Amino acid sequence: MASINELILNIKQEKVAASGRTVLMVEGPDDVLAFSNFLQKINANWELSWILECAGNKRNVLEILRKEPDWLGIVDRDEWDDARIQQITDDYDNAIVLPRFCIESYLVVPTELWHAIPENMRAAVAGGEQGFIQRLTQNQDKWLSHAALWAVINPLWEGLRALGFKEALLEPAIANDLEQIAEKLQNWHNYLEPDQLIVQIAAKKEEFSSLDFNELLRFFVHGKHFFNEVVHQEFCQSFGTVSASKRKTNIFSTLPVPDDLTDIWERMNLLPEDN
Repeated sequence: MASINELILNIKQEKVAASGRTVLMVEGPDDVLAFSNFLQKINANWELSWILECAGNKRNVLEILRKEPDWLGIVDRDEWDDARIQQITDDYDNAIVLPRFCIESYLVVPTELWHAIPENMRAAVAGGEQGFIQRLTQNQDKWLSHAALWAVINPLWEGLRALGFKEALLEPAIANDLEQIAEKLQNWHNYLEPDQLIVQIAAKKEEFSSLDFNELLRFFVHGKHFFNEVVHQEFCQSFGTVSASKRKTNIFSTLPVPDDLTDIWERMNLLPEDN
């Protein structure tokens, strides 16, 4: 908690001060990289009215937004369903949930990536646009399966915490209460019942299988994994080896601003009045 308060104080003292600028909080450095590029393309004067800062993770962003209702914040969608997103935006008027899974989800859609490649560099791509798209859309079943796994497995940690994992059994007062200990362990065991989870994973995969692969990439595939394992490797083959972080910087600098972020620019009052 102290670190959150210190971060807020530092931003106010070192960045806001008497400038009158508003703070836009995002999760991490990659979000700062992406949004600084997008904002510059939307409105070259955005820094006259806004300060872009990262909080480290989603939980920190939401905690800061609770403490600073006049600030605005963006958090990843991740595996949240529509009901969870509605709950967050109801609880936090100043929170925006990213339309896609995560910020790297803007670096994975083949047709969008092709438009980020400068025309004078496209000749270096084997097979041109079609070859590029074909290579990025291989192994679709692997990514479909991973999306289903992530959607079912990743939320388990939050669910376990709601069941009192692990603090519920670490209070000295119940150290000798074997009945209560056994009951709590059984609750955890039931929650992690393997056959039930396998059924859920299969059902989620079936649900996702009806989606176009581009839609799967935008909303359900973990963008960081797909970028590192597929996109970054393809770009290295065509344009030479650089670090993944450098590759992100290069692509975000040339990537057209995605249409699905317009609501954010409107919330920030950065669009021309006739837009």
